[in-house]
Amino acid sequence: MAEPEPFITVKNLTMGWSDRILQKDASFTVMRGTVFAVLGGSGCGKSTMMRYLVGLEQPMAGDIHFAGRGAPELTVGRPPYGVMFQGGALLGSMTVAENVALPLQQWTDLPKPAIEAIVRSKLRLVQLEQAEAIGGVA
Repeated sequence: MAEPEPFITVKNLTMGWSDRILQKDASFTVMRGTVFAVLGGSGCGKSTMMRYLVGLEQPMAGDIHFAGRGAPELTVGRPPYGVMFQGGALLGSMTVAENVALPLQQWTDLPKPAIEAIVRSKLRLVQLEQAEAIGGVA
């Protein structure tokens, strides 16, 4: 049986802003096919680290690779992973349907009718068809 290969490789990651270092020289590997969780007390930097891992923040130093690819901001197209933060997953000013449509509008070139069909399908899948009727897809 083949050994699993690294999916996430972080080497000497230094995170922070201007002259304030939050974490220095963090290194770890997550093997393909494993479950990975970031655990810690409130305010210890879990969400901050995830922002660096997914490319929302630029590291002060170090390397991050996903499936052998460079940092997310250097790759072309959509990254091969997703992240779900613990809070604020939905935009309260939008309907459920609009929230489902948002990444399709932002990350694809699909025409509006195709996006609407996908949204209806996904809402039906989780028995939330009525959510679309409340506000539709913008």
